[in-house]
Amino acid sequence: MMRIPLILLTAALLVSSFTAYAATAWKIDGKTIQFVRVKGAHQVGNCTLKAGAPSCRAALALENTVLKSGLLSDANPAAILCEKIGGTVKIGVDAKRNENSFCLFGDGSLVSTAALYASALANGGVYRGKR
Repeated sequence: MMRIPLILLTAALLVSSFTAYAATAWKIDGKTIQFVRVKGAHQVGNCTLKAGAPSCRAALALENTVLKSGLLSDANPAAILCEKIGGTVKIGVDAKRNENSFCLFGDGSLVSTAALYASALANGGVYRGKR
């Protein structure tokens, strides 16, 4: 019974920490990657636009991932979620030297792990994207 408030509090903290880093370019693995805004305040990087909509695994993950029970542990739940859906966690640095963690997918697209986690809580479904 007490897990629901804790999960909601965690999501609120992650969303607020994500919005504090609203950079549109992040340096990840030595490369500067431009991010575009999708699904409200969330941003994806290395994502192709088709008919004005993002077409990449990162955008699909924002739309189709949900946080399942049993995911919480002592580790960062956003990083665990990224790895469970086939991504790799990467650290990015913006021009002001802020750091943020990102989920890198096989097609090269990225999304903030905090945005992925917050979307997973809000979606209420199961991951339906292709791995």
